[in-house]
Amino acid sequence: MIDVLVLGTTQLRHQYFALQMIKYFNASVIMKIHKGPVIKYTGKESRVIQKHTNDFKKIEEQFFLDMINKNSDIIKEHTVKLITNSINEKENIELIKQLNPKLIVVHSIDLIKDEIIKCFPKRIINLHAGLSPYYRGGGTNVFPFYNNELEYVGMTIHYIDIGIDSGDIIHQGRPTFEENDNTHTIGCKNVILGTELMKDVVCNYLSSDKPLSAYKQDISKGKLYLWKDFTEETIKRINKNIQEGIVRIYAKHPRNVPLVQWGKLI
Repeated sequence: MIDVLVLGTTQLRHQYFALQMIKYFNASVIMKIHKGPVIKYTGKESRVIQKHTNDFKKIEEQFFLDMINKNSDIIKEHTVKLITNSINEKENIELIKQLNPKLIVVHSIDLIKDEIIKCFPKRIINLHAGLSPYYRGGGTNVFPFYNNELEYVGMTIHYIDIGIDSGDIIHQGRPTFEENDNTHTIGCKNVILGTELMKDVVCNYLSSDKPLSAYKQDISKGKLYLWKDFTEETIKRINKNIQEGIVRIYAKHPRNVPLVQWGKLI
């Protein structure tokens, strides 16, 4: 049995997360090879979407590329398998069973299906890039910019169930905005924030003799976004909102919403 197994992708921000789990917990990693743009989208690619994707790639590289390059051997050493298919394929499920981790930590891989969940009850936790239940699904730290609801930007750590980011919440956090932030810089800051939150959660989980307390979500209170909702018009409206000063205003006068702290809504 190993202590921690990380399921993620080869995108830089996900490798950064995996690297921190390796350094702090000697984690093993199953990594899905990422193909295509660093941001998902649907529909016909346009100049607007292409620019948005390229701009994010540049910011992601500024935040994480140097560190990943310097530690590539460590990541490779702890990667038990690189996959191109779904984590839910039989061969991958069998490998996870053989590894038999005390805790499975998920960050941006396929939706985990019921077969894996049943094998590891209360032993799979997810780092969701968004604040559940307010924003669930895809792009959930981007759509608050669209709706001018920056108080709902943040990270959520929750137990995985068969729903979409709907499992019981263990811990949440929000980033500190600066006036010049945008969706790209906040996205990378959130990865760092979420990684720090996850370190604390994993430490507490491994040192406890029972699953950590968690708060049951009421998903009727939130919004669910899918990647099909991420369109050229979405980007144009976000850019317009930022140009009109929503980040500058929010950075000076942040708004609060209740967050889950160690299983309790505060």
